[in-house]
Amino acid sequence: MASTGEILKKENILVNLPSESKEEAIRRAGGLLQSLGYVNSNYTNGMLAREKVHTTYLDNEVAIPHGVEEVKHEVIKAGIVVLLYPNGIDYGDGNIAKLLIGIAAQNNEHIDVISKLAIIIDDEQKIADLISSNDVETVYGYLKKEVTHGSIAFWSRKYRSWIYR
Repeated sequence: MASTGEILKKENILVNLPSESKEEAIRRAGGLLQSLGYVNSNYTNGMLAREKVHTTYLDNEVAIPHGVEEVKHEVIKAGIVVLLYPNGIDYGDGNIAKLLIGIAAQNNEHIDVISKLAIIIDDEQKIADLISSNDVETVYGYLKKEVTHGSIAFWSRKYRSWIYR
């Protein structure tokens, strides 16, 4: 499994982005994953396809766009990108996303990181602090700290149960 340092780097974080459409934001996340060497070019199309099947909007103004199973072979190595939209983007169904975490992973490489991020996602104050930050160093330091330690049990709203890793 890739280490947190390989999955999340400072250059993976974009802050204070202007509002754009959901499709543009997903394309931006996919393009950043590609430019950083995590995925091949077709992965972004898989991210857009995922969104047509099921929304990747979670809760608390957070979305986690990622590719469908059919594009897993486009992943070179596991990685995440973080995009902050202070004014939000319309994610459909009345949902406004201000924090997008684009994910690239094969198999279950990303589960540990996402399970730890889920703890942050469920904390409205932590999300508000992240969204209001316009400093890459602050966002990176905070996410790295949260992702590299802490509980790896989280409540799954989808499955309505605790997930333990």
